[in-house]
Amino acid sequence: MNSVPAFLGLDYHDEAVEVSVMGSQGDILASRRCPNSAQAVVSTVPPGCHVVGAALEACCGAADFAEELMKATGRAVDPAHPGFVTRMKQNPDEHDFGDARMLADLERVGYLPRVWLAPESIRQLRQRVRYCQQLVSAHRQRKKKQGKRIRRQAGRPGR
Repeated sequence: MNSVPAFLGLDYHDEAVEVSVMGSQGDILASRRCPNSAQAVVSTVPPGCHVVGAALEACCGAADFAEELMKATGRAVDPAHPGFVTRMKQNPDEHDFGDARMLADLERVGYLPRVWLAPESIRQLRQRVRYCQQLVSAHRQRKKKQGKRIRRQAGRPGR
C-alpha cells in the first residue's frame, strides 16, 4: 500500500493552531483546530499519509513551535514571510481555515515565500538585545521627564 503525500498549512496562535492537510492534487484531506503542540498537529494527519512539507505563519513564538514540529515529523517546516502573511490577513475573507489552506497550497506548489528560521542561540540573543533596548528606552524617557521638570522649576520653557 502506497502512502499519500500530505502538505500541512499551519495558522499559528499562542493557544491553538489551525491545521489544513492537503494532498498532492490540492484536495483537503483534513482540517481542524487543535491545541498548540506538535503531537496534536501530527495527530491531525490522516492514517496512510506522510508529511512532505509544512508551511507555518511566521510570527512571535512560531520558531519554537516550528522546531518542535520538525522533530516530531522529521521534515522541514517553512515559515512564511511576514509581509506575505500581513497581506494575506488584509483579505476581507480572512479566517484561520482559509489562511491554513492557503499556506498548505502554496507549500504544495512551491510558491511559499520562505524566511530563514534562526537557530535557538540567535533567537535567545535577539531576545536579550530587545530587552536591553527596552531598558535603554525606559532610561531615556526618565531622563527626558527629569530634564523637563528641572527646566520647568528653573522657569525656562520646556522643549
